[in-house]
Amino acid sequence: MRLSNVTPDLSTILHELQGARCWQAKRGYGTFLTFELGGRVPRPTRRGMIDGGEFHLWIYFAEWNLKVDGRRVSWRNTPEKIDRTLARFIGRTIIGFSEHPACIRFSGGASITLHPMPSDEGEAEVFLLYMPGERVMVGLPDYSGDRRD
Repeated sequence: MRLSNVTPDLSTILHELQGARCWQAKRGYGTFLTFELGGRVPRPTRRGMIDGGEFHLWIYFAEWNLKVDGRRVSWRNTPEKIDRTLARFIGRTIIGFSEHPACIRFSGGASITLHPMPSDEGEAEVFLLYMPGERVMVGLPDYSGDRRD
């Protein structure tokens, strides 16, 4: 995974994320996952206002494995098992990103290992991290060290 749009730099972003606890983790369409972190921010939608996180992590075009308390759950598991595991991310904070394998690490030993999905349309984002100030950090595929964990 290559990180793109890392402004001002990764260490500053990680410092900003230190106090941003996850308060919602949800399974979306296909392999999509979303995590709301930090303060609640009202956002307009077609259906009205909803609360989103000050930080919004969207696992996008990737297969993933979740690991919490030594237990691993993959995108192939049942929705109920995935939902129970996602609930265990509540209260945790992002503490780091690694490239090989692509991984987002959370406090308390939780992590999301990402495997880019092949695309006929070029590079699709593995994840997007929306941050205050309309900044977005993008995780792009890097197939040079891809392996399944």
